[in-house]
Amino acid sequence: MRRAVDLCPDSDAALFKRAVKGVIKLSVEPRADVHRPRATPLRRARREEAPLPVAAPALSDDFEPAVLTDEEGSVFPHPHIRRDIVRKLRRGVWRIEAQLDLHHMRRFEARAALCDFLHQAVQRGLRCVRVIHGKGWGSPDGQPVLKAKVRLWLAQIEDVIAFCPARLQHGGEGVVIVLLRSPRNAR
Repeated sequence: MRRAVDLCPDSDAALFKRAVKGVIKLSVEPRADVHRPRATPLRRARREEAPLPVAAPALSDDFEPAVLTDEEGSVFPHPHIRRDIVRKLRRGVWRIEAQLDLHHMRRFEARAALCDFLHQAVQRGLRCVRVIHGKGWGSPDGQPVLKAKVRLWLAQIEDVIAFCPARLQHGGEGVVIVLLRSPRNAR
């Protein structure tokens, strides 16, 4: 016996049956190939040629750089950088192209995140980035833990050519602005 739905020529079921009238069922069930393609020699060579990121454990918490501040309070790790570059960095001449927020991270998490972030920034050819370390208000003793550590870590990274505290409109004392080596000056 036919159902009432099939009797009505304008019902959805009737329209569907008319639409698929000439369709033939496949004899084999279609299955997607979910296996990964093997690494070709070209892919393997590219992967081996890619520079490795700075290992987070390679950065020391006990590092004591020779010079971290100049007479104007600007912070930069490499003494061979021209003073006008540091002045321009402090004035905000370079546009900030990316940022990393280290709030609520433990020291080892922040160190790894910073290394990974800077490595990716260098790979993308970024020149100026912002690192937010916070003011330490959430610390148990109310003192910033990451503020000093971030500066020490930055002083140890070769691709960082200068850094300084951020201007008020860029985050103030809880932020450091980092100038990275330009792509044409890269190793």
